[in-house]
Amino acid sequence: MIQLPEWITILPPILAILLAFITKEVVSSLLSGLLLGVMIVQYQKDQWFGVLQSPFVLIDTYLPQSVVPNPENGQVDRGHISILIFSVMIGGVSMLIQKNGGMSALVHKLSHFANNKKKTQMLTYLMGILIFFDDYANTLIVGNTTRGLARKFKISKEKMAYLVDSTAAPIAALAFATTWIGAELTYISDSTKGLVDLEKSAYALFLSSIPYSFYAILTLVFIPLIVIKNIDFGPMKRAEDAAQITESTDSYADKQVNENGPIGLALLPLSILSIGTLIGLLVSGYSENVWQNSELSLTLKLSRTIGESNSYHALLWSSFVASVVGVLSSLWYKKLSLKQSIESLFLGYKSMIEAVIILILAWSLSGVLDDLGTASFLEEIISGHVPPNWLPSVVFVLAILVSFSTGSSWGTMAILFPLILSTAWQLYTNANLVNQAESLFSLTIACIMSGAVFGDHISPISDTTIMSSMSTGCNHIEHVRTQMPYAILIGLVALFAGIVPVSFGLNVWFALILCLLVLLIIVFALSKMQKEV
Repeated sequence: MIQLPEWITILPPILAILLAFITKEVVSSLLSGLLLGVMIVQYQKDQWFGVLQSPFVLIDTYLPQSVVPNPENGQVDRGHISILIFSVMIGGVSMLIQKNGGMSALVHKLSHFANNKKKTQMLTYLMGILIFFDDYANTLIVGNTTRGLARKFKISKEKMAYLVDSTAAPIAALAFATTWIGAELTYISDSTKGLVDLEKSAYALFLSSIPYSFYAILTLVFIPLIVIKNIDFGPMKRAEDAAQITESTDSYADKQVNENGPIGLALLPLSILSIGTLIGLLVSGYSENVWQNSELSLTLKLSRTIGESNSYHALLWSSFVASVVGVLSSLWYKKLSLKQSIESLFLGYKSMIEAVIILILAWSLSGVLDDLGTASFLEEIISGHVPPNWLPSVVFVLAILVSFSTGSSWGTMAILFPLILSTAWQLYTNANLVNQAESLFSLTIACIMSGAVFGDHISPISDTTIMSSMSTGCNHIEHVRTQMPYAILIGLVALFAGIVPVSFGLNVWFALILCLLVLLIIVFALSKMQKEV
């Protein structure tokens, strides 16, 4: 097998990302990066004959594997196909409650509380916080629920996509009981098994890392600040200004079939999607050993249950039941016939085709990057010989690069936890940082998780970023382009006011206060600049 220089492995994601920003067309950009990656893989296997086979290998191997990855230990991974089915079913439910008038009724009801632009944005943010248990459910439910209000109050699709995207992953990464917790605990546990002198459990390590997750915390603080102060900057400011002109002439023109449907037509299916998903998580993760253990607190029992749950089953159950209830309620209230209801569902399914294609291409590219070893190359060139106090900062940047290049925060954690944690602990203890070793270790765990979320936010090939664009009806590249300056601003504050000071001995709580003060100064300065313009 021919070995090419390792730096070549970074070319496919760079090509896909550059083309996406240049052409503002994500499908052809992803396809170009994907094809380049397959050509490199095939050249290493069979030289130029392999390159000629690349288009066929892309079609018959990587695309199918992206939907249903190769079985491991005899068990087929149905995660991706479950997400596709869930996304399509959400599209069907969304269209159904538009056609039967339920969405109009819900928007009208919500407008009593969110009766202006500022309150609508705060409502979107708070809904994102409340649906904390899964980032996929969060983006699709919140985006679809609030997009009518956004149009009514002339909020740009770019701003709504930012609000949805920037609450979903941060809250899912921080909360005690989410679909992320199982993966996070597994990664931490597997990566720290051999560390005899580390006496904390995986769950205790996760809890201790939460205050150090500066990017996720600051993102959740930054959103209400800019909403309350009515601040926007960069491409987002231009998008918001344009919305006042282009969408004001729309007169909420995207009218549904029935304008005055009962609110239950929308509220029932949407409640089932959110509450039903949570119930599904508890049911699929239930264990008698956990719930009959009197030594465990209720919070720990809930966390372990959701951590061990099958989130894909829960999402599929809730979306299926929501679809059935949506059809039955349309018939009950005599808003749509059975034929009209089914046609509405299929119309919603069709509306999701582009998003499904983008997800499949993004997952395929991630599979190619796994075969190329792109993440390992990034880890090698950056980690190298790093002084202990600088390791958390380097890990944060590395996590951003891996997540940005692969479009997967979960994949980033799966790659970096085993690569970094054991080495980091040995480095901290060998450097005689006795009083600081545990703090630096908690910070390193947080840097992997927060860096993964940050990279996910600025990557055009991220699945949650794609879903946020999809649920809010926003052009995907415009969403990434307008969100990026906000994410980079928070990332810089997190790095230089949080991660670096803590790495050199500052108490984490003082660092959080410092970060908040810096954030407030920036918001005040932006507000003053905006008033002067």
